[in-house]
Amino acid sequence: MFKVKTLSFALLLVSSVMAMAVQAAQSSATHTVTGRAPVASAVGIAPAPAGSTTVTATYVFIGADNDAESTTAFQWYRNGAVLTGETGRNLSLNQSGIGGDIASVQVTPGTNPAITDPSSGTAVRSADSRFPAGAIFARFITPISTRRNWADANTYCTALGGGARLPTSAELQQLFADSTRSPTFYPNSGYIENAELCSVHGWPLGGQCGGSSYNYWSNTSGSAGSHYYVSLRNGTAGSYGDSNTPQVACVR
Repeated sequence: MFKVKTLSFALLLVSSVMAMAVQAAQSSATHTVTGRAPVASAVGIAPAPAGSTTVTATYVFIGADNDAESTTAFQWYRNGAVLTGETGRNLSLNQSGIGGDIASVQVTPGTNPAITDPSSGTAVRSADSRFPAGAIFARFITPISTRRNWADANTYCTALGGGARLPTSAELQQLFADSTRSPTFYPNSGYIENAELCSVHGWPLGGQCGGSSYNYWSNTSGSAGSHYYVSLRNGTAGSYGDSNTPQVACVR
């Protein structure tokens, strides 16, 4: 009788040890150690450097467990809607056609999913910004508030060198449409009168940013002794006698 009890106890002990081993193996196979998700903070947009037409998403990456950044994702938006295909850190204002629109970028911080869990953090969106169309705006030289007659304006621009000149009336109209909220210029349907070339870009306009006129000289000839100007409030083109003194912006 004593031997039977001893044998039963031994079998029970072996069975318990085997069960614990199986449980440990299962636990080892299915359990994953979870750390802390990466974080993106101070998300913003760096403007295009002088002469460039590319803006860049800026942010601070925080790997809370000292995890290296690896799979951070980007998504650009135009006027609140996804800008299809624009998922890189940089955005070309020309290629995206975003000139004059409200833009923002969303940053989703990431690490290597093969070695970290979780590997993706919370998406963070930048504040809205408005950008010029790049190519046309970048070619203009920021104007000063001095008003000039046409001959003096023409001399002033060429004296800047590097191919600087007075813009055509078409270039000034494109500047207005591409660098402000207005999708076009007067008299086209849908134009939006505004003063964003002052409020956004700092250009002198009538009673704003040091300016005293909305009208800017062009090099487009009118009748004898006159040239066209363009209003940078609505894109209107008209003709002035060359002795008039609107504002002056030069282009390269």
